[in-house]
Amino acid sequence: MAISIQTLRTLIKVRALTDATSTLKLATIGYPDCLFSRDQAEALLGDGFCDDLPVRSDSEQILRWHNLHNELNGIYDTDAFMKAFNIELTVFDINEVRGGEIIHDFNLPVLTREHNQYDIVYDGGSLEHIFNVSQALINMLHLCKVGGHIIHSNPLCVFNHGFYNFNPTFYADFYLQNGHEIIDDMEAIRNEKLGYSSATLPHHKRFKIVGDYWIAVLAKKTNSKALIYPHQTKYKVNPAQAVS
Repeated sequence: MAISIQTLRTLIKVRALTDATSTLKLATIGYPDCLFSRDQAEALLGDGFCDDLPVRSDSEQILRWHNLHNELNGIYDTDAFMKAFNIELTVFDINEVRGGEIIHDFNLPVLTREHNQYDIVYDGGSLEHIFNVSQALINMLHLCKVGGHIIHSNPLCVFNHGFYNFNPTFYADFYLQNGHEIIDDMEAIRNEKLGYSSATLPHHKRFKIVGDYWIAVLAKKTNSKALIYPHQTKYKVNPAQAVS
């Protein structure tokens, strides 16, 4: 799991949509490694932002895991980076990976005491690895405060990376039918080492795409009503004669 430069742009966007002076509480599903360069971060956050940030001593091992050992010399400690960005980081995971995680299996309901606690919930490539995907998605929404945001970065067509690939209608139907919002366009993301390219995705219409792409989604939680399981819009619009 990672925070790429594309994710960092999204976090900056969410920061701008909230009280800029407040400390935001961020929950991540898995530990998010900072996979961007100093130049990329400071181009967005200002010269000198990274001056006092510690680099992880296990950077080489982590970068090899992400296949970026030839692209970066080290990676910033995510907790320190977030503190400098006025964000308080809480990490949930099934195992302790980097240290300090709250241990929880997202196949199972998250504890009620964690409901409505976080301004941002970040799923940077975890949902596809959780078999009970509907419970995992519901957990993420439960963690988020009303008025908060959920960020997803999951495989659109990256085969055998996880259990699942996800269509835009999956997110649109879940969030919109439950009265929440999709902020801006959903995007298909093609990772290019430390950079990326993107294309806008329709909520429901069919489309064709070739290559390894991820889907980027930004949702806003607008209520705390009881959740419903959505029905696919394709069939809600014309249940007798659904068309592609």
